[in-house]
Amino acid sequence: MSTLDPARSAAAVAVLLAIALLTVTVAGVRVRADAVVAVARGAVQLVVVALVIAFVFRHPGWVVLYLGVMVVAATATSARRIGCDARDWGEVEGWLALGATPRQATAALGRVAAGRALIPAIDQTRSAGLVTLPGAFVGLLLGGASPAEAAEVQLLVLVGLLAAEAVAAVLTARLLGGWVGTTRPEPGTTAAG
Repeated sequence: MSTLDPARSAAAVAVLLAIALLTVTVAGVRVRADAVVAVARGAVQLVVVALVIAFVFRHPGWVVLYLGVMVVAATATSARRIGCDARDWGEVEGWLALGATPRQATAALGRVAAGRALIPAIDQTRSAGLVTLPGAFVGLLLGGASPAEAAEVQLLVLVGLLAAEAVAAVLTARLLGGWVGTTRPEPGTTAAG
């Protein structure tokens, strides 16, 4: 039985979000809408995922489908970083002019994009315990696990996430490389435009 009060938790979330919004507003950092959407999306996702995981625990045969959805979500997240901008397109065209295939012409850009896609997972793993206290770790400690057990499980979670994101980022870059190499960025839609 939970000892948490949903109303108090909601109030705490609202106060913390208000602090974040006030801070970025005063500093002139333009991420207020992104922060609000991230919190709302995170809340909905966590509720849905909690329900799905509870279902998977009761029906283990569905774990393959659940893992498949996770891979697709990670791939979609990585795919957004694959495109090249107007500064990079000249390099792609140069490779194409030399006879490279679209996949070969975008290979270096794909490696860079995959590396960029992994930055959040690497940062999350690097900062665990020093900058952030990951949820699984804290939950296990509050549930009575020893610090060593909590650290072991959290490390498995973090490295598992890093592995899944690495596979998703590299596969996305490789699978979309041929398409990206044949799709010239439209003026005004790129980071440089």
